[in-house]
Amino acid sequence: MQAPPAAVAVDAAASPAAAAAGRAWRPVASAAARRAAPGAAAFRAEVERPVFEQQLCPWLAPEFESVFQPRRVPAGHAGPEDGCSFHVRRAAFEVLAPFHLRFSDVAPRTLPRAGPGGGGAGGGSAAVAPPGGAAAAPLVRVVDRRDEGAVGALLRHRATGRRLLAASTHLFWDPNYPDVKLVHAAALCRGVAEFLDAQCGPGAAGRVPVVIGGDFNTLPGKWASDQYDRVPAGGCLVSGAYQLLTRGSVGPDHPDHPIRRSCAGEQRAAAAAGREDGGSSGSGSGSSSGSGGDEGSPSRRPGRHAGRRRRRRCALGRHAFDSSGLRLESMHVRALGAEPPLTTRTATFDGTLDYLFLSAGDWEVAAVLSMPYAAGGGPGGGARPPSSVPVGAFGAAPNAVWPSDHLAVGAELVLLPEGQSEQSAAAQ
Repeated sequence: MQAPPAAVAVDAAASPAAAAAGRAWRPVASAAARRAAPGAAAFRAEVERPVFEQQLCPWLAPEFESVFQPRRVPAGHAGPEDGCSFHVRRAAFEVLAPFHLRFSDVAPRTLPRAGPGGGGAGGGSAAVAPPGGAAAAPLVRVVDRRDEGAVGALLRHRATGRRLLAASTHLFWDPNYPDVKLVHAAALCRGVAEFLDAQCGPGAAGRVPVVIGGDFNTLPGKWASDQYDRVPAGGCLVSGAYQLLTRGSVGPDHPDHPIRRSCAGEQRAAAAAGREDGGSSGSGSGSSSGSGGDEGSPSRRPGRHAGRRRRRRCALGRHAFDSSGLRLESMHVRALGAEPPLTTRTATFDGTLDYLFLSAGDWEVAAVLSMPYAAGGGPGGGARPPSSVPVGAFGAAPNAVWPSDHLAVGAELVLLPEGQSEQSAAAQ
């Protein structure tokens, strides 16, 4: 289902569609902050190429510059080609350089380098062994088959003269593969950082303002166990992709780490091979510790596969994914203290999947596009599960009122002066 803009405005008024649906702007800053120079940018995911070329571009052409990045059409796919699009108002922003990213191109650089033979953390290269070693092979196969990515541009904000990067993105949808989503999030950050370094000089990822909007297909938190995850009673599981984007790092102890998901089977196979050859049985659980059992115990003689098994676990089992120097924060959390309970609700699923992420210290959130239900709480309010929104308050979509299964996420943002940004970043 085609998704609406993940962010509909930057220093701009509400879109006509949002206003017509009764979605007003909710001020969260002073009136002075909201009197910034007008500008607008829109981020869209799952845009069908005919819609982009025949509807969006003609409609937006007088004022907006638009870029599109399609996904490869899978074999046997009967529908039209789709992808991500980014739209920016020419009067407010000058496009300095387009930005195109495919996660599968960057993902290998987010994995640990493997030594010859496919396992160690030593000085091999991807030409000698697969990224992440043999243990990462199941993950790499899935990532290579996917074609998600991001599209946007390096911009110059005409009112302030500041450069910034804005990008639209779409992460993998399948809840069976949260580790692929984590790798996609790491690849997104890595791709942005490398692009900024190439365009603006080394270290630009920590200096140039960034805004990324889209369908991230990842929940900020999960309050109850399901077929995909186990959540402790009374607890909340923060997804790996969301943690990486908001906290900057995800280690092997997280349940969404590949060593505990796609690559756990490889760990169990290695342990089984060790048992067959008289070595340690290992834990066989895909443990995040990377040590796996008592293969180092002097009372057991390791089998001939033990060293290889240890190298496999060493390459990925001790690897932490990071945000490549980007310091991002969620627009909703910055403005209101929590994500909305849901940005999508269908007959079988509800939750928050759509976000606007901002580089920390560079932006002030002047107003937030309200949700079409009572979200409760004000600034500083805690997170709430999707079940807190009754079906009577907002039902399954699309329907006669809401033409998409995703709700637009929007904000009025003020780009802070460079000196003020540096002070804000230092304070954090």
